[in-house]
Amino acid sequence: MTRVYLGLGANLGDRETTLARALEALAARGVRVLRRSPVYETEPVGRANQPPFLNQVVEAETDLTPEELLEVAQAIERDHGRVRGERWGPRTLDLDILLFGDATVASARLHLPHPEVTRRRFVLQPLADLQPDLVLPGGASVAEALAALPAAPAVRRWSRPGVPAVEVRRPLGQQRPLLPGRRAGWLLAVEGPIGVGKTTLARRLAARLDADLLLEVVEQNPFLHAFYQDIRGKAFQTQLFFLLSRYRQQRGLAERLAAGRPVVADYMFAKDRLFAGLTLEAAELALYEHVYELVAPLVPAPDVVVYLRAPVAVLLRRIAARGRPFERDVTADYLERLAEAYDRFFGRRAGPPVVAVDTERLDPRADADLAAVVAGVEEARA
Repeated sequence: MTRVYLGLGANLGDRETTLARALEALAARGVRVLRRSPVYETEPVGRANQPPFLNQVVEAETDLTPEELLEVAQAIERDHGRVRGERWGPRTLDLDILLFGDATVASARLHLPHPEVTRRRFVLQPLADLQPDLVLPGGASVAEALAALPAAPAVRRWSRPGVPAVEVRRPLGQQRPLLPGRRAGWLLAVEGPIGVGKTTLARRLAARLDADLLLEVVEQNPFLHAFYQDIRGKAFQTQLFFLLSRYRQQRGLAERLAAGRPVVADYMFAKDRLFAGLTLEAAELALYEHVYELVAPLVPAPDVVVYLRAPVAVLLRRIAARGRPFERDVTADYLERLAEAYDRFFGRRAGPPVVAVDTERLDPRADADLAAVVAGVEEARA
């Protein structure tokens, strides 16, 4: 298998959908997408009087030859209505091979590495999100080549119109814990995939709200390091330890809430089930579900959940920066599946109100951004 980097772009039609379907088409044709950069909106190059582009870079692997991959790319472009005509003109889909392992190709149809790769900000910026230290033709790294470019044309992180950085999602129904009586305090849980910044935000929210702080005990799980090296082989022991550890911690909240104290936790108990569904085999999951159903009604349910989101490339950088030894073997594929599972979980219209926070567009470590999160929490509680 050869590691390749592909650039995608579109400025006609439903641009976001086109990029997503192009990635699906690659997978169907023998190109396994490993990681995707964030999507960027960019000013057009060469001809200004046309719509802005959405651009993305993906890291993939394939058994195809460079020429075969070119045929696949052009077939996908044609399937999405691409008609090759005016250079630099608008198009429904661009699908370019940027790098194909260490291959160098110079033919009438194909040049590798792509001759424009070091001169295009809309290529280098998303490529830097995936692999900033990757060495490009000429000897410079992606990060160095990006820093050497002029500021124009502009490249902006793209987000779907109408979706705010802090979004309050109200449920259609309310799940209530099976605990006797009413509690005077309230519970705020901060959730999201590994590396998204849950603990940092939980500490800041607890201080701002004058609340007690509950931090998940992760490092004490004796199976965790082996789990990331052999997910299937060590999943059941790891998950069962977490289930019982989280249960003990959460049961201790009942007294604090009954005494009228607000509590901020950097996790919610229901996350245990989400992780189990990703890693356990069918027989293990059935046994796990039996234990979970016995203990889950006995722990306090959060009144509000703050859900933090970030692309997988960002999560990987944050995980590397904090340097936990047991997280060294976390893979992009596992994080991708985890992030998708979280999105599905919090996309349901049930449970407590959710304050969804895009941590690429908003940094809760900044006071102004923290205030926006607090305002979202207060709105969710109203």
